[in-house]
Amino acid sequence: MKKINKSHFFLFLITLLSFSVSAQLVNGNLEAGGSTNGFLVNEYSLSPLTGTSTPGTYAWTNNPNTMDSSFPSGEDHTVVGDKMLVYNGSTATARKYIWTTGNTGSPIPGFVVGSTYTFSYWIKSVSPDVTNNATRANIGILFVNADTFNPATLNSLAPLPSEGWQQVSYSFVARNTIVMIRLWDENRSALGNDFALDDFTITPGGLPLTLSYTAVNPSCPSSLDGSIVASAAGGTLPYGNYSLVTSTSTISNSTGIFNNLAAGSYTLTVTDGSGVTSLPTTIVLAVPNDITISSPTTICEGASTTLSVSGSTSSYLWTSNPTDVSLTAANNSSANPVVSPGVNTTYTVTSGVAANATNLVINGDFSLGDYGFVTDYINYLPGTVPASGVQGAYGIVTNPRSWFTPFSPCTDHTSSGGNMLVADGSTSGTAKVWYSPAPITVIPGKNYTFSYFLAAVVTGGPAKLEVLINNVSIGPVASAPGSPCVWEEHSYIWNSGTNTTAIISIIDREAFGNNDFAIDDLYFRETPTCQYQKSVVITVSPNPAPIVGTITQPTCSTTTGSVLLTGLPTGNWTINPDGITGNTTSITISGLTAGPHTFTVTNADGCISSASANVEINAPLTIPSPPTIGTITQPTCATATGSVVLDNLPTGNWTINPGAITGNTTSTTISGLPTGNYTYTVTNADGCSSSASANVGINAQPVTPSAPNALT
Repeated sequence: MKKINKSHFFLFLITLLSFSVSAQLVNGNLEAGGSTNGFLVNEYSLSPLTGTSTPGTYAWTNNPNTMDSSFPSGEDHTVVGDKMLVYNGSTATARKYIWTTGNTGSPIPGFVVGSTYTFSYWIKSVSPDVTNNATRANIGILFVNADTFNPATLNSLAPLPSEGWQQVSYSFVARNTIVMIRLWDENRSALGNDFALDDFTITPGGLPLTLSYTAVNPSCPSSLDGSIVASAAGGTLPYGNYSLVTSTSTISNSTGIFNNLAAGSYTLTVTDGSGVTSLPTTIVLAVPNDITISSPTTICEGASTTLSVSGSTSSYLWTSNPTDVSLTAANNSSANPVVSPGVNTTYTVTSGVAANATNLVINGDFSLGDYGFVTDYINYLPGTVPASGVQGAYGIVTNPRSWFTPFSPCTDHTSSGGNMLVADGSTSGTAKVWYSPAPITVIPGKNYTFSYFLAAVVTGGPAKLEVLINNVSIGPVASAPGSPCVWEEHSYIWNSGTNTTAIISIIDREAFGNNDFAIDDLYFRETPTCQYQKSVVITVSPNPAPIVGTITQPTCSTTTGSVLLTGLPTGNWTINPDGITGNTTSITISGLTAGPHTFTVTNADGCISSASANVEINAPLTIPSPPTIGTITQPTCATATGSVVLDNLPTGNWTINPGAITGNTTSTTISGLPTGNYTYTVTNADGCSSSASANVGINAQPVTPSAPNALT
């Protein structure tokens, strides 16, 4: 804990007593004059407007270019030609204040104790070298006689040059009728770190209630390790509950920290101290790194199909149920195996190996006390730290205030009453607050995750912790929250490469006072990897083989035949070559001309019968022409019967009725016909009869006269 300079403290008291409560912030727009006119630029030197400046100087001007020709020309935030403050950021190791309330850098009066106010200013970057966070000014703020700050993080990065002027605002609750506000630049870089300020205001009331959040997606599709951390700003303090709503449930708490979440859509709100609820914010936790598998499909019997999978960096393994002999050791590890199942088959692909979840940090939650780590800090047991504080001291405690009275009464990250490491931050900027007591064995070429929770234990300049493995930084420096007792997790992924061991160090890079902090729940373990498993069903559609039923051949009365096809597939089908459609299990196809006919059946899945229905239709039967009547011999006096010659008889065997006369000539004589009318039909070898009959009439025998009598 950095000590307060006594001369500054007494100056503060004298100035505090010299103000009445009727004044407020004056010359916030800077038009009434420069430093000492309502504000004080405490520790920067005034730069002449010669176009040349050095770090740690400032100018009261209407154009940054007049201070330094390397700064682009620019205007006041609100009115062209009006004044602004332009700074060439200091590179000094000590903190340099850039703006303080009051003519002499002192508290200003006019506040109502317990009331909420909003302080704001406008800032822009003025150097073309400002390109990233390391080159942007980082403006910290200090309030005296105020608390309950909103937002809780009391520092803000300057915008990039392309973003122009941006407003920075903080609400606070006055704890005295006089309040002092001071600004400084946390950045010490000589590159960039140049900025302008304008239009300072202090207004009654708080900021509008807003809600922000950070979210971590689940590590694997089926994991429940997603999280949402909500942070409210503005509105009326203290805040009530944060609520997280899903389609099936509502979770509420006062911390805004929601863990053990699955992938899905969530709606977040917060209610402030006056009962106002923020607008709902929709948050989608996405399923990361999921594998994509080919869609279910239907193939015809005897056909093949290609399965596919993608999305995993690990190898794949396919299995089938029931066993498909086409899925062999030669292709079951392919991302695109070709298979040919004989029946409906489920194919399952798996990928990935579960990571070892063992925490390789000994006593990472400090539940075993001062054990399992080494430090450059000095260990003090609770209650033994001198009242003035000892920078570079630490203790394993359940409550920072029980260790050092000026610290805030924070609880352990996970549970009230648990241990944490609390530190009065060193000002060396190189001291290791925690590092491995011995090399940790790791597997080469594997990803590991190191994570820890960090909280401030005082209000002021935040601790800035950097994590090194084997003396190499593994990520950006982490700043503690501006408000005490707010735990934030910081996590880094490190690939072991060729290393077989790891030595982890945590260093506080902040070289100023008030960088007092606590850490808890340190983890070093294999980075979680996902085990994927998905299945797809390939449906095999049998090739429909129709069965030939009754075949009807042409008859004497019909010239075409027909066939009954049975065993047709369930559902819609098509029979070719005629494109006949239907959905019954049998059908009669008529009108078949003489010759062979081959029918194929296609079912609704597009599968065609592998065995066709072959049907032979005979030639149409020949219908004989009616016999013609040739010579008719009538009875004579000598004979009592007659005869008839029938011509035009069909080629081949035939039968003439009545009489059942058979033969195979083209004509025949039918004798012995007594008197009467005769109708003859001819039936050929095919059984077809003539359509017209032969009608024959035989006359009666002539009458023979009686013999004459002899004359006597």
